[in-house]
Amino acid sequence: MKTNSNRIVLIVAIMVLSMVGNAQKRELGGPQKDRVEAFKIAFFTRQMQLSPEEAQLFWPLYNHYQESLDIQKKDRRKSLMDANEFLDEMTDDEINTLIDNRLRQAELALNERKEFVTKLRKVLPVKKVAQYFRAEELFKKKLMDKMNERKQNPINPAPGEN
Repeated sequence: MKTNSNRIVLIVAIMVLSMVGNAQKRELGGPQKDRVEAFKIAFFTRQMQLSPEEAQLFWPLYNHYQESLDIQKKDRRKSLMDANEFLDEMTDDEINTLIDNRLRQAELALNERKEFVTKLRKVLPVKKVAQYFRAEELFKKKLMDKMNERKQNPINPAPGEN
């Protein structure tokens, strides 16, 4: 019994640390965020082959969906950071509650995605909805590639970096 508790604590600790680390790495702000958003708009519009009329229907739905996800991410980050800070002092019951809360958060995100797709299906041809999923994956890949490229070849390295 104690071994299982230790494993759960270890798994949750690793999960929390990796999520917090990844969340901090992905923080964007200012001009960089604006460039990413402009790139995203052009990329999705092109990949989905949206007409001006379709774009007028798509973007408000997408923006609302992203705002909901951003709120959920902030809530998730806060709970993960709190858990990370106090994990060693938490009881098994508290850790189980933490895990249950994380699963509920994932379920909320999935429900938000389902609702978004349902709305898309009402205003766009189903092929465009499928193209959205493809564009989403391609965008993530392109963005990660650009970020990795920047890490390997920084344009303006900090003093002392080569």
